[in-house]
Amino acid sequence: MLKNPDPKSDCLERYETLPPALQHREALTLIDPEPTQWITVLRRQGDGKNYSSLKPLLVATAHQDKVLATTDWSINDLGEPSYGTDRDPAFHDGLTSNPDGYDLHFFADALWLPTGTSHPLIEFTPSFRWWLGLVTRPDESMYRINDAGRDEEVVKVHRLQEGEYEVQVSARHLRKYLAARGMSLVVQHSHCRTVDTHQSDRIDLGLHTKVASFDYIAWGDSALGGYVATLTGKHVVLPFAAAGENPDDTNRPEKFQEFIVDVDSSTGEEIRLSCQREDSTYLTPVFFDSDVLTRYRERPSRYLVQRTSVACHGRWSMDIDINDEGLVQVWLGDLGSLPESEREYWLTHNVPPHGGITITRVLRDLAGRWVEDERPDPDRLRRARADLIVAFKDLFGDTLYRPLGASDATDFAALALCTNSTEGQRNQGIITLAIGIVEALDVKVLRQVSGADEQQSLNCLQQLVEKLGGNTSELMGPLRLLQGLRSSGAAHMKGSKFDETLARAGLTSMPPDKQFEEIVDRVTKALQGLTELCRTSRKD
Repeated sequence: MLKNPDPKSDCLERYETLPPALQHREALTLIDPEPTQWITVLRRQGDGKNYSSLKPLLVATAHQDKVLATTDWSINDLGEPSYGTDRDPAFHDGLTSNPDGYDLHFFADALWLPTGTSHPLIEFTPSFRWWLGLVTRPDESMYRINDAGRDEEVVKVHRLQEGEYEVQVSARHLRKYLAARGMSLVVQHSHCRTVDTHQSDRIDLGLHTKVASFDYIAWGDSALGGYVATLTGKHVVLPFAAAGENPDDTNRPEKFQEFIVDVDSSTGEEIRLSCQREDSTYLTPVFFDSDVLTRYRERPSRYLVQRTSVACHGRWSMDIDINDEGLVQVWLGDLGSLPESEREYWLTHNVPPHGGITITRVLRDLAGRWVEDERPDPDRLRRARADLIVAFKDLFGDTLYRPLGASDATDFAALALCTNSTEGQRNQGIITLAIGIVEALDVKVLRQVSGADEQQSLNCLQQLVEKLGGNTSELMGPLRLLQGLRSSGAAHMKGSKFDETLARAGLTSMPPDKQFEEIVDRVTKALQGLTELCRTSRKD
């Protein structure tokens, strides 16, 4: 890659005989104008006579040749806000510089703030963070959430020894950003290695192309105590040919996948239709195994799964239904509204029709009639809990439930039916349900309104139900079942007590997902019954 500036010299041949450490091979591999994976943009390693440094800046692509005219660094005052009354305007924000008649722009740097810190703050120009919507993790890495709701890694920060660092950026995201701004990234290099060797003669080599400008010099230096080799220069990272309207724009026509909608009765072949939104096929039912919802159910902070919908917060949402065979049913036209990459995921769970469309779905979407869905649903349970809180407040003037912690509140708000028949999903659902329905009960309030001398909230609540004339078996039985499953095994190693609790409730013959569905239904009806008891008692 390096070349002789003087064709008559033997510098290149002598360079090839140098120890690997003096050849700066690793630094030379960083010179890539069109990367597609990760690119190192910022580095500080070593000091004195052995170091490696990288520092980036931005320049309009039309001016990149001017930056490459020299191998010297173009640092100037980028990244250094300052105030001086001898200039107009007096304040300089450190984001741009114009030393030679064209603008240089700040991209990234390590800022030593505040004084005395052992690690500098890694900072990027605001437009890079804002355009991509970057989120910073505690380890300083950064990611973005794409239009499908998935995380995409954008920045990696490696802390080495104290004061040393290396920062890498996803080339794909970086080059889209560069295209959007009409700029190139200039990565400035400065590398030095010193070793003991028999070499003493000077070596001068260079690399000067449309995308790189470097000088390599090696010489014996008694003051530095060895043979020194430096590599100094710059290379550019080019933008993509087009930016697109946003970071998720593929710059190509959208692909509309074909989904299974039927099976040919004579051949058994699957019949597929495109999900491109057409009036004639919009309400064609498409079916998926229930595991399609698992990835969403397991990330309650990002997704919300209900019996009638699934949504990625702030990105997309889609109406769904779950039929009697446990399959997820979606209208073909609604699939076309999902991001393309998300449709690819749904396609892997697509199955031939089985079990048909529920009567609720038919009446609501096809007949235009609103009907109450009485099927088990955590969302109905949450509404029942909210109604009970209001009814209890109206009757006693106090609050039945203590506020949930942030994490528990998120889990309870996103609690969904099981999306597979594993015990793990059932157990986690029981834990979340028990925390929100039983453990959050305010025992102090219940003791006060019931007059009970009890420490357990369910005992106090049962005495209150008896006091109001309610049916304790119907209203308390489901809550005690829930708490019994929670305490006998859902959060711990399960044993005979857990199995006995399931057996007493008549749930042993059901698979775990149906067990949880039945528990949700029973607890919902108990909460509704408690609400009605409070309302009736208030009238009396």
